[in-house]
Amino acid sequence: MDSDFADTASEQTNINDWKRWRVHMKGLKTMSDLRPDGFHGLGNHTALMAWWLDLVGCSVLDQVPQFEMPQDLVLLDVDHGSKSFDIRQQASHMIDMYPEMLGIMRGLHMMEGIATIVAQNSEQTEFWRDEVRGIELIGPATHFLLTTPRFQSSIDEDESSVTLLVQELLRLTCLLLLSGLKRCLSLNASDCEAIQQRFWKIWGVKGQPIAGVLQDLALWTAETTTMAESIEVAQSAHWCNWFVVRMQSLSLTIRRYKTPDYLSLLDSTAHGSAPSDSAANADILPSHPPGSLTA
Repeated sequence: MDSDFADTASEQTNINDWKRWRVHMKGLKTMSDLRPDGFHGLGNHTALMAWWLDLVGCSVLDQVPQFEMPQDLVLLDVDHGSKSFDIRQQASHMIDMYPEMLGIMRGLHMMEGIATIVAQNSEQTEFWRDEVRGIELIGPATHFLLTTPRFQSSIDEDESSVTLLVQELLRLTCLLLLSGLKRCLSLNASDCEAIQQRFWKIWGVKGQPIAGVLQDLALWTAETTTMAESIEVAQSAHWCNWFVVRMQSLSLTIRRYKTPDYLSLLDSTAHGSAPSDSAANADILPSHPPGSLTA
């Protein structure tokens, strides 16, 4: 019975019938709750597939997942080596300046791990054919990003809204990158268009101007989202090389602000001091329909 519900839910994701998907996922969740250990311990990767089907729909609808990560999920080891972009270490100073960014920085570190694995395996044909391994690679980061608090323009209008807005742009961009990887891995990537629409809607929010490292991060998300719309996903090697380059670019963006001059600028801005002329000129961001990026 469990597998029948899972198969039906899988069919609904393939035809993008999200109303029926909700019904069948609700049934799967009820069945899981009735079992002492949920779906854990069942064969055929039942717990993994139920969790993944939940993530597929939740990514399209931008909902918090119903299922927890499977207890027996095999987290892939990351041998960073020379391919590491070291985002976590580079971002430590940013977390000191913007504590609200802690969650998304953890998400970026997870994306860094995925990019490292992709860089090490992109030329191996079997890497792109292993569905279970693909889910184990993408699933944890997808789950984390879907559980990260969203920016709500009608609520988040206090002085921290700039940081929350940039965090949301980063969250959506990461989900979009994961959607591209899903296509390369022949997994369901129905969320791509919906994520793009949500991104540009957030990009059009008006309010206080963004400057400094937050502006550069926002620009990185806009460039990445725009470029992703034109990248040929069917050519897995080409798309994945681009994905790795974009993550390296993000690391370099964060690293620039680790120098004393930039840290001094961030410190003065955080304490309300007047920025320099060069910093003032950084307040302007390019526009994209439906509007320019402000917070």
